[in-house]
Amino acid sequence: MWGLAVFLCCLNCLFGKSTTTPVMDWSFNRNEEPPQQANAFELIAMTDQLKGEFVESHNRARSAVSPTAANMVAVAWDDDIQEVAERNARMCAFRHSDRNNRKIGKFQYALGENIFVGMSRAPSHKQPSAITKLWADEYKYYNFHSNSCQTGKMCGHYTQIVWADTKKIGCAIGKCRSIAGLPHGFDIIAFCNYGPTGNWWGRRPYQIGASCSACPSAYSRQCKNDLCY
Repeated sequence: MWGLAVFLCCLNCLFGKSTTTPVMDWSFNRNEEPPQQANAFELIAMTDQLKGEFVESHNRARSAVSPTAANMVAVAWDDDIQEVAERNARMCAFRHSDRNNRKIGKFQYALGENIFVGMSRAPSHKQPSAITKLWADEYKYYNFHSNSCQTGKMCGHYTQIVWADTKKIGCAIGKCRSIAGLPHGFDIIAFCNYGPTGNWWGRRPYQIGASCSACPSAYSRQCKNDLCY
């Protein structure tokens, strides 16, 4: 029984010459092209306020990591990444986008990706802060020292959000007549994409240390809320 549960799915798929691969892979037909848009779709306008809420909620989660991070930078909005998220949301399908659809010139590899689906009758399902919180709440299932999720639980949304090397995000929220792969009633879909991507096999999301003690050179101007700016 599906009920009113919110179903989450995360994948940060990387392919290429690098010897590293994602640390967590919950792919659904990852090598297939997304289905053609067949449902009525309404893109929720991504106002400056909504963009700010996505950025702020991501940075709030990044500030709150435990143990503390030495190299955690503040993420910022990227309009090119937003365009990727919008294209993928328009598919109205509960599946990750093809990696080739997540490549943009400013990043070497395909963007990371978090997906949310919900119901329009639940107002919070269209609120950036609530969407991000559902992903970030997976922190309780992640063990930093073993770099693993609790058995039977997902934590890859969280690790992508707090991946220190990720500097830019872009998101989209849309309303579909229906969402492929889900029962009737699920009509809200949201994508956030991340550059550079996170969730590489064998790597932890960030470096342990005093906050801002190992900021990248381009982010050494100030430390605010335990983040490098």
